[in-house]
Amino acid sequence: ARSTPRGCVLVAAPWMIKDEKFQGFFISELDFDVLMWKARRFMIIHSRDDQTIPFDHAEKYAKVLHGKLIERNEGEGHFKGERYPVILEAIEQIAAEPIVYAPGESLENEYSDVS
Repeated sequence: ARSTPRGCVLVAAPWMIKDEKFQGFFISELDFDVLMWKARRFMIIHSRDDQTIPFDHAEKYAKVLHGKLIERNEGEGHFKGERYPVILEAIEQIAAEPIVYAPGESLENEYSDVS
């Protein structure tokens, strides 16, 4: 059965750059009105000191996808190293969130004792 993914984590993602070296990232223009419904949750991780992709690209994704922006200031640059606990933490956070299948399903039933 098909279902909506729990979440999508974008790490240092470029925002629709027209430069030739980034052409492989985008097959076509992204339709954000549709894209924002392709996952239950979006997290955008970006470092302020990224020398490849400016930080404002992350801010744009957070806005159009209604996602959580995780701003890093610890010298992580463009995340080209081997280990980044912040990425694992984001994935674990999304995985731990309960999936609510119906509106109100997670709310307590205050009328369960009423006959």
